[in-house]
Amino acid sequence: MRGKTSLLRAVVWGLYGKMRQQDGRTLLDVSEMVNRDALEDGSAEFEVSIYFEHDGQKIELTRSASAEIDGAGNINVRLPKATLKVGEGNALPEQQIPAFIENILSEDISDFYLFDGEMLYRFDERLREDRESSRLFIRDQIERALGLPFLSRLRADLTEIESALADQVKKASRNNKNATKLRDDLDEVEDAIEIVNRDVDQLKADSVRLRSEIEEIDKQLEAADEARESFYKRKSLENQLETDERKLVNFRQALSSYASKNWWFPLAGRLHDKNADLTSKLANADALIRQRMRIDLEIETIENQADEKTCPTCGQLLPHGHGETNEVKLQRLIDERDGLEDAIDLEEVNRGLSLLNQFSGGASIQERVDEQDKDIRGLRIAIDKARDDIRVLDELLSGNSVEFVVLESRRRDAKDSLSETSSKGAQRERDVSELRTRRASLRSQLARLPEVDPLDGNRMKVYSEAVETVANAFDIFRASMREQVEHVASEIFLRLTTEKDYTGVLLRSDYSLAVLGPDGQPVNLISAGANQVLTMSFIGALARSARDEAPMIMDTPLGRLDKGHRASILDWVGTMPQVVLFVQSGEYDAGRDAKLLAGKVGREYEIERLGAKRSRVVAV
Repeated sequence: MRGKTSLLRAVVWGLYGKMRQQDGRTLLDVSEMVNRDALEDGSAEFEVSIYFEHDGQKIELTRSASAEIDGAGNINVRLPKATLKVGEGNALPEQQIPAFIENILSEDISDFYLFDGEMLYRFDERLREDRESSRLFIRDQIERALGLPFLSRLRADLTEIESALADQVKKASRNNKNATKLRDDLDEVEDAIEIVNRDVDQLKADSVRLRSEIEEIDKQLEAADEARESFYKRKSLENQLETDERKLVNFRQALSSYASKNWWFPLAGRLHDKNADLTSKLANADALIRQRMRIDLEIETIENQADEKTCPTCGQLLPHGHGETNEVKLQRLIDERDGLEDAIDLEEVNRGLSLLNQFSGGASIQERVDEQDKDIRGLRIAIDKARDDIRVLDELLSGNSVEFVVLESRRRDAKDSLSETSSKGAQRERDVSELRTRRASLRSQLARLPEVDPLDGNRMKVYSEAVETVANAFDIFRASMREQVEHVASEIFLRLTTEKDYTGVLLRSDYSLAVLGPDGQPVNLISAGANQVLTMSFIGALARSARDEAPMIMDTPLGRLDKGHRASILDWVGTMPQVVLFVQSGEYDAGRDAKLLAGKVGREYEIERLGAKRSRVVAV
């Protein structure tokens, strides 16, 4: 406890007055970091001083305390205090120091700048896990880095101001007796919003608890070696089942869209048959017209030849009895023509075809619907098979042991409860949204009363619109920032990885993370070194994309990397504005690695061990 990690913890404690253990969550009491040997020698006071520049100003931050050993041998820390000076000015009041540091580097995202090797491994594990809690973890890290909690707080602040103005408006309208019902309705809606918000908060808390419970059960299930293969297979099937069910919903929505845009589509078959029938009638009518024209032409020719004695073509005398023959032929043609009379109304046929022309796309739509229907049938088969396979695996895992049966039962109950809780939460969110719309309408009506100061009414309208704008911007900003983190992580990863077949990093909409292969598809299995590089890329992307900018301090970041990856990371570090590396001799050799830092080493120190519990830092 007298090495590199102690120095990193000293920086964290100096900045924020608290530290965490290597799990990244549990607070580490400063008494556990007190040098007991020094305390027994009579040195009771300790302090950390940090000197840095921000916005062109030199800042000195000192945090100190005293320690003592009680009768039971426990170390107690007392009299903690902090002082901060900006330039040559007076010291800042101590109560203002946390906010001052928070505005420079928020504690929420300090992990992305001040981290140790253990944190890398924790991130590595979480990024590789394929479970909902891990995806939520990744989303939480991105939102922390990009300042989305600020948007949430901004919305809350704007809502609070809007409510205060609404109270003023409501108070001003007390003198208007006609507004009594408006005020009563508004009170009723506000009470309902408060109740629904409590429900939403409780459901969110229940969801967090249930997810934590499922995660803990999963860990216990994974510990059973004999069931591990079946467990992972079931997890894979469950994930595929969720994906297929989402696809099925999308296909059904597409069919619904076709139905809404093409209301006539259910009659497409009958419309097609009607069109074919009218087209056939039109063709038949056209054929009859052509045949009638041919007969009329022949009749006209015979009639013209009735008094002729010679052939009009060759000039020879026509045979005796020729006139009688023409009369017979003429009568036959007239009878044939009269027999061609039909009942087809061409005007009606053409009008019908014109009306049917607007439905001419039925065939292509039918083709698309048939494809969608085929996909839906295929998905249904795949979903049914996956459910059957999961059911078989459930039975196999349930029969593994008595403890496994209990765990499986708890897991199913927890998942069912989580699904029900999520559904209820979504409904209550919709309820509160409708109530807020109703509340805004009532407030607007009160604000237009003559007793209300027009300025207050306008202010309330502006804050109401601001709340809505922030709410709408949240999801849009989250999506765009996810794409930015993906882009930067890909850029860093391709710079660091030694495997040139990789083409980038994919951060899916559900916040699962993957490495892309040469075909642009996710790679299912990558090396341990590539995993750590992926983690470093993710943290680097968060730091670069974050709203705050600060130096990075890395404690033992290269411990599990091969020479190729280590060289890539050191080369990347050399491009950054300011980095403090805490490394051990196995990670870094000045003679071999200094050139990789592009001559940018500003200061170099060494921790010199004086004994098992004593060390000191000396300049090299």
